[in-house]
Amino acid sequence: QRLTEALALQPDLADVALLLAELHLRRGDAKTAEQVLAGLLQRRPEIVRAQLLLAAAHQGQGNLAAALAVYDELARRQPANAQYALLKGVTLKLMGRMPEAEAS
Repeated sequence: QRLTEALALQPDLADVALLLAELHLRRGDAKTAEQVLAGLLQRRPEIVRAQLLLAAAHQGQGNLAAALAVYDELARRQPANAQYALLKGVTLKLMGRMPEAEAS
């Protein structure tokens, strides 16, 4: 409750938004986490941790295509980061797209 209030008063507090989103994800409330992260990313799209949490929120809601789009964008921006290719591959596997998963 207090984190939500703090974020309402100062929406640019990225650390508070990230913590709040993580708490919502841990509680199984991926939809609220997505809303918090979407607001943060509108103001601060460069925050990679927010993007990764957003992908997790999408996955938590069963929206694997949206999670995949986040990983694709991250991989496009930072092609040397193998973590994004791995996350993309795992998501493709969950989607039943094994040939693409193995290629990523």
